[in-house]
Amino acid sequence: MRMWFELYNSTDWKNLSSDNGLVVDSKMSERGLNILRASKILPYKVEDIYKTMMTKNYRKLFDENIEESYILSKICANTYISY
Repeated sequence: MRMWFELYNSTDWKNLSSDNGLVVDSKMSERGLNILRASKILPYKVEDIYKTMMTKNYRKLFDENIEESYILSKICANTYISY
């Protein structure tokens, strides 16, 4: 988890967009993969947003590589395992 926070908080992100309160940043991973970070304050619970985004029918609209998606388990507050 520490590595994730270090990556998220690193200062070498490049801003791609800041429209309507949605901030989207990009950077290259150590493996040479393009990674994205997006943030926006929404008037919904985090759990509801996550469950909506992981619903297989909706996820197919924004992730062309997904065939199926399932929330397998809730580990703790705001932490889920999805497949």
